[in-house]
Amino acid sequence: MIRAKLTKGLKTGTMSMGSLFDDEKYKLTNGNRCTYCGTEESLTLDHFVPRIIGGLDTGDNLVPACRSCNSSKGKSDVLEWYQRKEEFPPLMVIRRYLKITVEMAQTAGILDFPIDSKEVQDLPISVKAIPTERFPLTSELSL
Repeated sequence: MIRAKLTKGLKTGTMSMGSLFDDEKYKLTNGNRCTYCGTEESLTLDHFVPRIIGGLDTGDNLVPACRSCNSSKGKSDVLEWYQRKEEFPPLMVIRRYLKITVEMAQTAGILDFPIDSKEVQDLPISVKAIPTERFPLTSELSL
């Protein structure tokens, strides 16, 4: 029900998506934790959307990641990587992914294009990997 209300609000313009600034603030105040698994050990910086597939070398595309997650994810799309691991991504990962996706689509002028259009499929992220159904129970979700 919350997602339906948000979707309707975004479509009608009565609600808006928060900026990446909010996520950056969370990243700074959350302490040094891996964005992907939450550990505090052996942290490095990872390009959330890998540069090799079109991610930018900007602060909003850099996240703390432990060596293990950084190495395992490599040049993969982050949501496809979670799917391969058969794990549901933390909510902050989905949130950042959606915001970066919207930014990329706006920049490319394709925000209103169908999800299966060539232009959307050519984005350096996997729009079809965005979870839209079968969310875990609230008690099983992590930030």
